[in-house]
Amino acid sequence: MVISFKGLVAGLALIAFAAPALSTSPRDLRGPEAKLKQVSDYYIRYCQGVYPMPTNCKVAAERIQYLQDEITSVNRSLQNSLRGRAYETPLKASGSSRHHREYNEHVERMLRVREAIDQLKKRGVGPDDERMMALEAENSVLSMRLLRLQSRIKGAS
Repeated sequence: MVISFKGLVAGLALIAFAAPALSTSPRDLRGPEAKLKQVSDYYIRYCQGVYPMPTNCKVAAERIQYLQDEITSVNRSLQNSLRGRAYETPLKASGSSRHHREYNEHVERMLRVREAIDQLKKRGVGPDDERMMALEAENSVLSMRLLRLQSRIKGAS
């Protein structure tokens, strides 16, 4: 098997870009939180004091906003990975069990529901919207069904 140099570089680049998204951990927050503390201290000391020095205040304020957005993004991805880790992928059935088929169907349906919820959130639809509430209710029902099916499958094996 011959791997071209371009293919190898493309594969490594893909892994380098995908790895941070796949391996989100609470340790990923340490760097941005430390930087945010430093920039916030600078802003308080030099931009909000008795004698403010407005030379870098705008840059510091922009950096604070950027770091807060980064921390929010990492928190969101942590919550998503923790929330969906239990039933994110279909089970590999050892046989053609009815429970395995039903579980896989529910997983696929739940992923579609979560995708629809994310799209509504991106459009700015609030949590009080009827569509959002219906999708959240369906997501909740599916997660409970998946938990029940998990216990049945574990009990059968």
